[in-house]
Amino acid sequence: INVRDLFVVACRTGLRISDFKLISKDHIITSTIEVEEGKLEREFLRVLTQKSQKEVDIPLHSNVAEILLKYDYDLSRISGKKFNERLKKVCQKAGLDEVCVYNEVKGSVTTRKEQPKYELISSHTGRRSFATNHYKEGFPIISIMAITGHSKVADFMNYIVLDANEHAKVIASHYYKLEEEKITSKQH
Repeated sequence: INVRDLFVVACRTGLRISDFKLISKDHIITSTIEVEEGKLEREFLRVLTQKSQKEVDIPLHSNVAEILLKYDYDLSRISGKKFNERLKKVCQKAGLDEVCVYNEVKGSVTTRKEQPKYELISSHTGRRSFATNHYKEGFPIISIMAITGHSKVADFMNYIVLDANEHAKVIASHYYKLEEEKITSKQH
């Protein structure tokens, strides 16, 4: 099984590896959504998450649909440990080798650590990427949290990895959208 494909599933669904490895054809449902043009039928993944035992509906991204078809809806062919080992190798080959400096806290002891970025990447990075990318794109936090299963905003915000400049860009993007909406409403 291609590690890249599984990582894409993690990034597009926000699911833990233990959850997305269990996806089958039976998890795909069709639901009606309302858009400006009317009503549309869309496919979703309906998954009962193992950790929280919460049922979540996740819009089925076309990348995920292609990967599920490619593996005949069976993503369980690799253990979490093997997946993470192979993912680190893939990321190393991709050149993600810049040194990351961070503090590790164990009890009351804080230790400064340095590691190449590829060593820090795991299946959970896909889940964090899902949360961060949707946050950056302006999706409502409550909607992202419903998919990731977070019940506390503070816990969810630990998943959002943005520097000060990226936070400024998120706000600027919202300003732009508001300005565009004002222009559009004045034209009508």
